[in-house]
Amino acid sequence: MTIATILQRKGNDVIQVEPSDSVLSAVRLLADQRIGCVPVVADGQVVGIFSERDLVYRVAQDGPSALDHSVGDVMTAPAITIDEQTSVMQGLSLMTKRRIRHLPVVVDGALAGMISIGDLVKWFEPHGDDWRASPELRRMIDFRQDNLFDAREPSGEYDLLLCRNVLLYFTPERRKTVLTLLGRHSHSGSVLLLGAGETVIGQGDDFIAHGDFRGGYARQTAVTTQHVARMRRAG
Repeated sequence: MTIATILQRKGNDVIQVEPSDSVLSAVRLLADQRIGCVPVVADGQVVGIFSERDLVYRVAQDGPSALDHSVGDVMTAPAITIDEQTSVMQGLSLMTKRRIRHLPVVVDGALAGMISIGDLVKWFEPHGDDWRASPELRRMIDFRQDNLFDAREPSGEYDLLLCRNVLLYFTPERRKTVLTLLGRHSHSGSVLLLGAGETVIGQGDDFIAHGDFRGGYARQTAVTTQHVARMRRAG
């Protein structure tokens, strides 16, 4: 699932401020709207984020006079943003990694929406000590059984490929066959999860290590694959 899917339900209207606005006016806006942060936009571009945290830091430094500053003096910049094709898992990972709770969505350089951590986690629900997909998310998923070695290939493209502790039971050649098939039915935002003792190294060029998920692998783009091939030829 991508951020575009969430925005289709949430909408694209975003409360925002300008760098020249006073901190006091921005604080009043947060209070009136009962929100924790707003994107700061100048000439149609997202130039920063103003949040309760920014206010607390500046008040701790300057006291009450912090309210007289402009938002541009206090905001966090540059803003960390995502686009519509970012997956929910990538968005959650980015929020966790950067310790933030909101992400502006930027499309073609313009603000297209605002996503909160609540927008993302609502697709999951607690289940004992774990989490499971919410009923609404499950209704959007097509559950079926496929044989990875069947001549009939699965249809469509996968966002998440769960193959933990599966490939280790196959021969090297069969692992390559499976990874090639999964690569053929994934896209640039797909994530492949393998077990701790499994790897894609030496098993083809369809996936590379994912920077945000331990044991996770990302689908290589055509450009990356061509670069790897050139490096191998050069070596």
